[in-house]
Amino acid sequence: MNSNDQPQSFNSNAFRSVLFSVAKFLWGIGILLSYTAILIVPFSSLCEWTEWLGPFTAALIGILSKLLLRSAEGYRRDAEELLRADELLRGIGHPIDRGRVATIKARYSAILRRFANKRSSEVSYYEAEGPPSLSLLVKQLRESSWWTEQLAAKVKTWIITFTWIILLSAIALVIFSSTTISSLFVKMYSLAVCLLISIDLLNLVFQYANLKAGAQASFNEFNLLSKKPNPDANSTLITVLNYQFLRSTAPPIFTSLKLLYSKRLQTAWDEDLSMHSFTDC
Repeated sequence: MNSNDQPQSFNSNAFRSVLFSVAKFLWGIGILLSYTAILIVPFSSLCEWTEWLGPFTAALIGILSKLLLRSAEGYRRDAEELLRADELLRGIGHPIDRGRVATIKARYSAILRRFANKRSSEVSYYEAEGPPSLSLLVKQLRESSWWTEQLAAKVKTWIITFTWIILLSAIALVIFSSTTISSLFVKMYSLAVCLLISIDLLNLVFQYANLKAGAQASFNEFNLLSKKPNPDANSTLITVLNYQFLRSTAPPIFTSLKLLYSKRLQTAWDEDLSMHSFTDC
């Protein structure tokens, strides 16, 4: 590894961490706004003077939610690109493209860049450490795919549970509220707004299910690669790039859920490590 690459790696790590934090914050606010929009509709239908206002307010909040989710995608996409570059640097010594890092940083405000410069980036993203090698890259992404699989399953369960509870409650409140002829159109519009917003939320369930399945498949492949004494470098890099692509196109994992399950999952991960034997590539 070129010694000139190390400072760039250090700076990109800190900036990547900030981008991930911003992306998850915007994503979380966007999801909360989606649930808020669904709840506004039935409660507004309980009062005659707000039954017209509620659906339109919910639609506006739904649009705002979509804008925040799209904005979060931009932050996360750039953060994932920096993470991919850092994984290849630390795994096989592939140098980071300084021009590309500078281009990404230039997209964001000076305030965000200064905040990133103040954040320490010396904490490793992975438990696996060592000199750059194909073996280290496999170990790190085996770890990443295991955690991604476990957390994606948790997020999927939480989202599908909350969405169905809130959606069915909203539909029940709308249907069993006042049934005057003048409110029939409002009810139909209200139900349409609830269903449209819920479709996006339920679509997330399928995205997290795909993430879980893909991460599980990647983990199995990394498992096999970690046991081979001399795995083919090209096939290994294809597996690495496929997993990185899966991760970069999937929705983010909520930090709060990661903290909630961290102790339990860390114990399970430590047990997995104790039972697995690695072969240096």
